[in-house]
Amino acid sequence: MGDKVYTIVIYYLDKGKKVCNIDPDKYCYFEFMDDIRELHGISGNNMKISCGVEDSDEHMVIETNKDVLCMFEKNKSRSKFEIFVESLAGDKGKGIQDTSDEMSEEEGECSDEEGEGSDEDGEGEEEESSHEEGEGRRPKKSRRKEPGEAPNLVRRAGLVICKVCNQQGHNRRTCPVSQNKDKNSKMDIPLTQIAKNMKKRKRDVASRKRSTSQQEVQALKNKKTEATALPAIISNNQPIGSSSQQNCKTTNFFKSAST
Repeated sequence: MGDKVYTIVIYYLDKGKKVCNIDPDKYCYFEFMDDIRELHGISGNNMKISCGVEDSDEHMVIETNKDVLCMFEKNKSRSKFEIFVESLAGDKGKGIQDTSDEMSEEEGECSDEEGEGSDEDGEGEEEESSHEEGEGRRPKKSRRKEPGEAPNLVRRAGLVICKVCNQQGHNRRTCPVSQNKDKNSKMDIPLTQIAKNMKKRKRDVASRKRSTSQQEVQALKNKKTEATALPAIISNNQPIGSSSQQNCKTTNFFKSAST
């Protein structure tokens, strides 16, 4: 934008402070925010910043670095223009109409120190706006009721009606009837089922033990019979498995001799 320098007047809470010798090519959004915080002692980013536009009632909002460049572009024929800062927490900046007369005056010489200027003759400092009546005060107490007056139909702990037992003083979540139902549904039914399963398991284990014991006894008996039969066969020099054939031959011999 050439070698032209600008002077901006920043208004916050009815106080205007100047920033002089601003080079628009080097003045970015972060430097702009730092000047606002240092001049007016503002902490945080919770504020709305607007700028007046030359030969127009329009006010543009400044939120980015691009808006800062556009601010100088729309006021390029002037060397001094105003900035309005409004805190979103509730504090209000100076009105536009209040500053129109001051900005129409001739420009004064700025101080050598950049970022530290004051309004001419202290005209920028004015009294703070008065608060509305009742703001920030404790509300009035409620009217005292007559002896026979009915209570207000407000949801209170004593007027709550339970949907489970239809009684006053508690809700469905804290109802003792529903709590007992939940305990029965969660504890009794699973315990009975567990008991049945335990009995069934015991019966299965007992039947398995009986079957295994019977099989073991039968196997032991078979082993004993085989152990007693083997020595007799070996003593007679008979091969295993031929004793039945020899017995048949001897019986046939005696039958033929008798005849």
